[in-house]
Amino acid sequence: TLFWLIKCFPQYEEYMSICRTHEYDKLQYQSKEIYNAKIAELNKTADSFMKQTGEKALVDLFKIMHAFISIDDIADFNKIAASLKQRNLSEADAAVFAALTAYSKKNYREARKNFLKSLEKDEKNIFKLTTLAEVYVYENNFYEASAIYEDLNKDSKNAYLAQYCESLVLNSLNADGEKACMEAIKKFPDNPFPLIYAGISHRERQNLKLAREFFEKANKVRQTEMGNICLAELSLMENKPDDAVRFFKESFDKSPSSQRAIVALAWTQIKIHDYVGALESFKKACLLNGRFEIEVRKAYKKVIEAKYSGSEGFMSLAKTCANR
Repeated sequence: TLFWLIKCFPQYEEYMSICRTHEYDKLQYQSKEIYNAKIAELNKTADSFMKQTGEKALVDLFKIMHAFISIDDIADFNKIAASLKQRNLSEADAAVFAALTAYSKKNYREARKNFLKSLEKDEKNIFKLTTLAEVYVYENNFYEASAIYEDLNKDSKNAYLAQYCESLVLNSLNADGEKACMEAIKKFPDNPFPLIYAGISHRERQNLKLAREFFEKANKVRQTEMGNICLAELSLMENKPDDAVRFFKESFDKSPSSQRAIVALAWTQIKIHDYVGALESFKKACLLNGRFEIEVRKAYKKVIEAKYSGSEGFMSLAKTCANR
């Protein structure tokens, strides 16, 4: 039932799932007011540290640069980077700077190489280790990421249980992942993501009833785009497309930049023959990304086969979508 989701999001093909990551719950996908306020706060702090000298101020600037990467604000990252290029950095600091610069450009191989270099004489540095773990996750090297979080948990009273839970489940170590997630749920009761990943660990083993229980508990803790995506996808696996439509809509309402939510919603509406709703959903998808012209053209073939009288609306949308 998920063949069209796989085609839309091929990075999840191995697991036949679009519910494995929570990128659309990050700050850059929230309201402009919240996002801009965070940028202003970071810039104000950065300006303060830029006026200071010494290792501590430099470390704090590195952390702010990482924060800018995390919220996809590369313009402000580059402003700090341009200033630091004028400084005489130590070999270790130069490696961190090079690693963050590569990370900002999504050059994960180069970022990894430089973070490892910077750790050679500073192997317990938490900032470097956690950022390296993030890079490993982007490289789909979940084994190395989980190894870092496992070691960090030993020295920090399990402060990184949520990340450990996530990396284990992403690595398809579902039994170990479930155990770590259950510990994270107890330690961080206000964090919905350990609950979601516990649900994923059960879904991967076809324990759909338990998976739903965890996803629903996560939404009770806090509604997230990912939580609703997981419930929508699970509803499709249970052959409950009307429920899937509801959850995909809630997911998109939560994060109006969620491409996976709106495209999956459109295809689910095709599945239940709500062609008017599907066309509106595809229009929203095209506003987000012109590449969805391909999906609209596929949908056009489906509505033609169904002899839908408004099928030309899909072809018209495909043409305008391609021109975005």
